[in-house]
Amino acid sequence: MAFPFNTNQKKINTPPARNNKFMVKILKISQRNVYILLLFSIIVFITSCAPLTQFTQTSKLIGPSKDSKSSKPKIELFVMSQCPYAVEAEKIIVPVIKELKAKIDFTICFIAEENNKNAQEKFSQPPSEIPGEIEEQGMDQCSGEFISEGGKFKSLHGKSEIDENIRQVVMAKYYPDKYLDYLLLRSDNYATDNWEECATKAWMDCKFISRIAQSEEGEMLFRQNFTRSNELGINASPTLLINGKRYKGQIAQIGINRIICKEGPTNQYCKSIPVCGTDSDCVAEGKVGICIDPDTPQATCKFTDPVHFTLTIIKPKECPACNPDQLVKMIKELFPGAQIEELASDSIKADKLINDLTIKELPALYFDQDITKTARYAKIKDRLSATKTGFLLDPQYIHISYLLDRNEKKGDTKLFVESMSPGAIATENFLIKDRFFKEANIKIHYIASKVNSQSKTEAKILTIKRDRDNPGVLHLRPQQEKVIFKSPKGLKEIQENIRQICINKYYPDQHLDYLSCINKGLGKNEGTIDWRQCLVGEKIDHQKIDSCTNGKEGMNLLLKDIALIEELGISLCPTYLINDKILLKGIDPLSFKRIYAELMEGVNNGGD
Repeated sequence: MAFPFNTNQKKINTPPARNNKFMVKILKISQRNVYILLLFSIIVFITSCAPLTQFTQTSKLIGPSKDSKSSKPKIELFVMSQCPYAVEAEKIIVPVIKELKAKIDFTICFIAEENNKNAQEKFSQPPSEIPGEIEEQGMDQCSGEFISEGGKFKSLHGKSEIDENIRQVVMAKYYPDKYLDYLLLRSDNYATDNWEECATKAWMDCKFISRIAQSEEGEMLFRQNFTRSNELGINASPTLLINGKRYKGQIAQIGINRIICKEGPTNQYCKSIPVCGTDSDCVAEGKVGICIDPDTPQATCKFTDPVHFTLTIIKPKECPACNPDQLVKMIKELFPGAQIEELASDSIKADKLINDLTIKELPALYFDQDITKTARYAKIKDRLSATKTGFLLDPQYIHISYLLDRNEKKGDTKLFVESMSPGAIATENFLIKDRFFKEANIKIHYIASKVNSQSKTEAKILTIKRDRDNPGVLHLRPQQEKVIFKSPKGLKEIQENIRQICINKYYPDQHLDYLSCINKGLGKNEGTIDWRQCLVGEKIDHQKIDSCTNGKEGMNLLLKDIALIEELGISLCPTYLINDKILLKGIDPLSFKRIYAELMEGVNNGGD
């Protein structure tokens, strides 16, 4: 049943009082508590059923008016609910807001727009999910063309994001004190549709939220909310405004405290906040600011003039999606003296650089020697590889790469994961539910490392033993040589990696069903589900899988995966390899789907 919003309507929707029965049960201990129970029940009834017609200071979603005269610092966070960087920002900011809610004016605004908008598209740039950062300054963001799926609204990540946005504006209105708790709970599984579990843990009524979210009132609240981002032209998530000014630094808890102190220095707690924590706290017109002794009582800002150097960027003509523009923008912010030179991969100069520097993937970012004279060189030198005439940026900081020394295999898509990694589990669950594993013909490979192996593809296994001094190390002892495998979660993860490889080899049709089942236990880092329970079928030989997992066969299969990741230089989880030519490093599944569609469209249309 729909609930049309009407400003003249006297009856106002109110959230159910979910705590009443719980309180009655606690107080119903003895006869003398009857009067306490009666008084307490009246208080609970009044507070829970009172109309909530305004947002509280902790969770307002409609942006403050431009002429607001509040003396509190205004912090506005603009997000897309399914952007991984927005979720990380919320995980950092929300605890600060909960602690300092009386001292700040906090707002969350969503980035979306009407589906029938006739204005020229503002969001035409490719997504900017970049794994890792060059330095502490700057934040990763989601941006790109909005997706329309036939509804009234559109956003970057489509209908599932719109639905989550609307639910959150409803929560913020009717459960303002619980909404922030929901955000923290939801951050662990933001890419799934299992929002009810998080809402229930935050003591919200899911049926009530769904009913209002699907009504005209829910649409109205959402429309009012994203008007703010449209008015300001904000299209990157997350974007943080402090008293109307864009914050460009990395979002960190102490940094938010520092901002509040700058805007309201009379606050008592400001006495213990250092002057700077990152270079982004040191700003002066025409200067490069460096934070010395960050986040200590001795912290100071040092300012120098920009040093000019040349940054040469070689872009692959064959892969328009392999665009490092967002990364280059971040480098320019770090090094204002950078002079950019762009080369097409088929140019004479680019070809010479590729050969001279033995470049294996594009785009490539090449810094000349003068980068060493800049104030911030020391902070990024570990990300650079020295050559005779300059420095190459480590390719892992470029989120989409075109591999030069591999032959294209159309339709060949690989996913590289660690079996117990939360990011890998979320990725697998999302792609399985979305039926994208089969659509894209994705094959899973496993990330691990080894040392002292007698060969890259073979080892004679006699025993498996955990290293007592290093729980994350698994020793495989052959007849004469010693093989050591490493994985972040240790022995259990190595064994699960191998088990999944064996299942995929002998029972490929069962592989995705097995992942859906076993991930329920692995996702909680408990491993409470017996792997045998996740392989259902009359013809499945559990003994065969067990023998493969704990014997020479499984170890050799894992060694082949390790040889492949070493060849590709993969270190981030998850990583994708499309058509055996294009590497997508450490990106979320929504972004992978979008980039995959763009790349496949280029293939289907004949490319460039």
